[in-house]
Formats: sequence, C-alpha cells, structure tokens
Amino acid sequence: MERVKNLLISCLLAVVSWCGAQEIALPESATGVVSVKPGKSFRCVVEVEPETFYILSARRNTPVHSGETGLSGILRSAENRWLFQYFGIPNSSSPGMLTAKICTPANAKKLEIRLESGNEQVEFSGLRLEKVNRNQITDGHSMELWLNMDYFDEVYYSRKLGTELYAEQEIKHFFQLCRKRGVTGVFWRISIHGQVAYRSRGAATVFPGHAPIEQLNEGQQKVARVLQMIDPLEVAVREARKNGIQIMIWMTLSDEAIPHPTIPDFCMSEFQRNHRDTMLMNRQGEVLPGTMCYNEPEAIKYRLNMIRELIDYKADGFYLCTRSHSHEFARDSGDDYGFNPSIVAEYKRLYHRDIRTEDFDLEKWRKIKSRGYDEFLQKASAMIHESGQKVILGVAAATLSNGVILGNYGNTPFPWKENLRSGRIDGIVSGQYMVSDYFASREYNRFLQVTQPGQKLFFWAQIYHYGKRKTFSAEELLQQAKTFAFLEANGILYHEALNFEENDAGLFLPVSKFFQKKGAVQ
Repeated sequence: MERVKNLLISCLLAVVSWCGAQEIALPESATGVVSVKPGKSFRCVVEVEPETFYILSARRNTPVHSGETGLSGILRSAENRWLFQYFGIPNSSSPGMLTAKICTPANAKKLEIRLESGNEQVEFSGLRLEKVNRNQITDGHSMELWLNMDYFDEVYYSRKLGTELYAEQEIKHFFQLCRKRGVTGVFWRISIHGQVAYRSRGAATVFPGHAPIEQLNEGQQKVARVLQMIDPLEVAVREARKNGIQIMIWMTLSDEAIPHPTIPDFCMSEFQRNHRDTMLMNRQGEVLPGTMCYNEPEAIKYRLNMIRELIDYKADGFYLCTRSHSHEFARDSGDDYGFNPSIVAEYKRLYHRDIRTEDFDLEKWRKIKSRGYDEFLQKASAMIHESGQKVILGVAAATLSNGVILGNYGNTPFPWKENLRSGRIDGIVSGQYMVSDYFASREYNRFLQVTQPGQKLFFWAQIYHYGKRKTFSAEELLQQAKTFAFLEANGILYHEALNFEENDAGLFLPVSKFFQKKGAVQ
C-alpha cells in the first residue's frame, strides 16, 4: 500500500510540474523512496547548463518532530568549486512538498542534490529536477508592477518629456498614465541626497538649502523653482489616491551629499553640516561625506523626526533605501569607516581598547557598528506601523545571501532575518542597480526561508545602464521580467519612471502588458 501511495504522489508531482518543463534524469538511487537519518544523508550529482532555470523538488513523507531536515541543491563549477546552496522551501498548502528554484550562473556545471536529517530517520519520495524554458513564461500577471519616481529627475530632465516644468499638471498626468498601464504602486522619492523635495516643516532641509541659486545649473534651478510653487509629495499622494495607485515615500538612509565643483556640502542637510560627527569616520577621524552613522544618537533622532513629519502625508508607507552615492567622495574597501565617537566609546566600554590606536577584534567592532543601524530601523518601524503604514526595506542584490549591508557600510552585518521574523519590515526590495538571474534566485531562496505571511519580495529592475549609457530595450526588460516571474516574486520595481514616461509606446506599454495578461505559463 505504501508503494502505491508513493507512486501516486510521484504521478501527481509530474502533473503539477510546469508545462513545457523538461525532466532531468537522476541516478537510479534517487528514484522511489529515499531514506535518510543522522550521519547518513543522500547525495547525488547531475550536470546542469549555465544560465538556465531549474526546479528541484521532493516530498518529505515522514513528519518531522525535531531537528533540521530537508532538501538542498549545491551549485558547483566545472572545477567543483562551491557556488551557492539552494534550500527546498515547504509549500504553505502542502508543507511536505519541498521546492527550490534555481537560476544557474555562467560558470555553473554541476548540481549536488542532498537529502538530510538532523535528529531522526526521514523518508523522501518523488525527487525531481526539471529544466524550465524561459520562453514558456508568457506573462507575469501574478506579480505587482511598481515604479521608482525620482521627482528631482523628472523636473531636471522635464524637456525630455515635452514640458518646461514638471509640476502639478504633470504629476496628475503621470498617475493617470500609471492607472492606464496597470501600475500597482509608486515609490516616490523625497530625498535629494541629504536635502528633500517636499515642504518640510523644519525636520529636513528643502533643496537647495544653503546653495546660492546663481551657482546652480538650469535643471537644478528648475527644481528649486518648482519646490516654491507646489508641495510635490502632497500632490502625488492626492493623485495616487484618485487613481487607485499605492504610494510609498522613498527615503534614502545614508546618501547625504554629492560632490559639486564650486559648492561645498552640496545637497547636504543643515543638520549634518552642523553635526559632522554623524558622518562615518575612518581611524584618522576623516569623514566620508554622503553617509550617516546611526550609532550617533543625534542621527537617529534627526531621521525619526523626518519620518514623523512625513507620516502626516498619509501615504501607504515608507521605502527605506540603503542605496548611496557616497562612493563619489571615497570608497570603503569594507572596513575603512565606522570609527565614530559613539562606536569608539562603546568598544572601549565593552573591551577596554581604543580602536583608533590599538588592535581590535574586527567582528566585535562590526557588530557594534551594526547595532546603530538596527536600532534606528526598530524605532522607525514601530513609529510607521503605529500610524497604520508599511515599511519596505531596500537592500543590495547580495545582502540576503551575504548578510551584510554593503555600500557605504561595507562588511557591516545586517540582521535582516530577525527584522523579517519580528515583523518590523513588511517587505524587501532586492537590488539597487543591475540584478542578474543568478543573484535574484539566491536572494529569493534566502527570503523564502524566513518570510512571514503577508511579507513581500520585490526585485529592482534597472531600465537605463549608466556604464554603457544606454536604455534597455523592451525585449531585454521582458527577458528579465520572465526571470522574476519564474521565481514567483511578489513584484518588480522599475527604475525609473522617467525612462518609461520618455518612451511610453516603446517601453512602458509593452512591459506593462506582460503584467496584465492572464495565464503565467502556457
């Protein structure tokens, strides 16, 4: 009877697999029922193709009472070098079913499949590896379509959009176009580095701050003029509501300035100009402009005051983004910055050493540096959630896999798992520029290991390649969208709205159609 049951399960798995997927032959030892126990795992190796989609699945037949047990696939190069381990994620409607979705990189050659159990004997059946043809993915109707709206850019480059100023009427038209194209929501950027593009009541510095108007170029002067005419954020929230579009306030957390040939501290807030110790410092006490050190209590207080003020606009929530331009001042090789007074004092209190002049434990220092960032996130999340709004966190394309903030925080660890499990954040945007298929599948796998019901994963999709100075074609964007649809991401965040508005018929329309069609795979 048990053999019949397992045969039926295997047949069922074959029926529900993706239409057009090609099953990959596994060793005979992988067929039927596979039993594992502590110290005796199952392992087999199959060849895979580079830059290809795969689905690895198996059913866990035995209820697990304790310990770690599961399915995983380890990608290896031709030289057998370990690349990444994908874990089988239980299906919420069928917890015994474990599935891993894999996008192989260019150097992938082998997939090592493992079935393991930590504390007891467990049986698996229906072990299966399938190759999915990207062309079989015909739409992304299950995903949400989001746009990054950097309002500064819309005004600065307004002539590209056929208008002299991008003001109230243009914002109205934008949200009407979003409704027409089936857009789910907009991340509306209020940050102009350390300054802002909304009418702050005193918590922030409105662009251009201290900068003399006559030293600004034409585009910057237009931004300053529009900010005297209207409050763009107020108009945006109003028009989003009229058109049924969600709107999140996009705030960068450590992107506080940009170099300028004649204006010192350009786009820097008055707060940071008066509190330079809130910029990340190296061991010599030199600051890295464009950064914010959240170990300094004044930095947390400043940012929370901004959030408190912005909550009153009654958007749907906040997109807190770790993206930064501070590399234009100097680069952090990983552990060059983070020797601010509060960090120095805390390390000395705990370990009785001065990290500026004495040898110190790198990991202990990194953890202290991380605490400030995490403390800010906890307090910001509590404040935003109390208002009934949501928190989406934007991270680098490798943060979930590597566990570090990256960017101008270098190798600083970031407890993203704890923030998801605790419910402090409602979703994550993975990526801040280019996101390859391989990195997307890595982050997707890590996210699913810890996500709670209702939390969402979005992928950043870049429309314009800064290095090559070219806009991706609709076909190129759709190829990437198929990757995110294969991974069953909750949504795609396109950067940025300006590129779609500039070419509605050639880019925005064909990409939006991908989200509107029905039947994800045919």
